[in-house]
Amino acid sequence: MNAIDVTGDIKYQKFFKKIKSVADFTLKYFKIKNRSLSVYIVDDKKNSQLKRQFLKNDKSKATVLSFPFPSNFPHPETKFSPLGEIFLSQKLFLKKDWPKFLIHGILHLLGYDHIKKNDMIKMTELERELWEKIISQL
Repeated sequence: MNAIDVTGDIKYQKFFKKIKSVADFTLKYFKIKNRSLSVYIVDDKKNSQLKRQFLKNDKSKATVLSFPFPSNFPHPETKFSPLGEIFLSQKLFLKKDWPKFLIHGILHLLGYDHIKKNDMIKMTELERELWEKIISQL
């Protein structure tokens, strides 16, 4: 079992249950247990601010930002240790394939990346595989 918290503007609450479902499925796929994940739905202003602050580039087309918790990050002893935080741009929810972006963010938290070609191929394959499994459940 994992703890998944979703925060965002009230008009996006209709997505909260599906976000939790997609995140939970993805974590279970990787046999991740007893972790907490926070997902935030943010507006363009906050998305740009985060890109400037952490990517040093608000011109980036990034609509998903993932921030893993360091393994030595101090936190109270609870049943769930923090995995990280994902920030999703509100724009994503205009598309039917928004879960792909959530999957992408979770993969980053699990250590996957797309800087090198081989890593990009592996990450893309995992995204596609998970998307195909999840789409039948949405």
